[in-house]
Amino acid sequence: MPRELLEFEIDGNKHIVHYELNTTSGKKTLYEKNASSVKQTLSVDNENVPIEKASFLIRLVGLDQKIMISDKECRVVVAKNFFDVAVEGKYIKSKKQYSPLAIPWWAWIFVVACISIIAFTRGGALPGVLAFVSPIYILQASAAPQKSIIVRFFTCLGITLIAWAICLLVVFVFAAILASAAK
Repeated sequence: MPRELLEFEIDGNKHIVHYELNTTSGKKTLYEKNASSVKQTLSVDNENVPIEKASFLIRLVGLDQKIMISDKECRVVVAKNFFDVAVEGKYIKSKKQYSPLAIPWWAWIFVVACISIIAFTRGGALPGVLAFVSPIYILQASAAPQKSIIVRFFTCLGITLIAWAICLLVVFVFAAILASAAK
């Protein structure tokens, strides 16, 4: 999601929220249209608002920032392939009910299942990569606000099964190579 711009009205007044992800540095930036430098700021109607500190896990899956627009509490929510502003508990673009960006408890079961690849294989580069990368995708998929909980659950299950399938495929290939070399 390189650039997003959301224009909307509250009480007849037009408002603009701009989001840009710098793919080179990975910085998430919300800022005014004509800002010259990329820094981590939030701008609504050309007024910069400092971005609140969030836990590492919430920053990993996205941004859920409280802002005030026209004396109304709003939320800017940015997650993987999702950008929207919630006004009075309802998203502007998707028209869905706002829910806080959070990682559900069941996602941790899938994370542990993927990390256990390392114990199963007793280490190695590929198992290490699988055990590190797949939990990141699981956490991002589990917190995706645009998807229903069932879709998020089965996406996390699919990521876990794919990680384990790759792991088992590599184990069986190496076992076959070692068995043929021993003959």
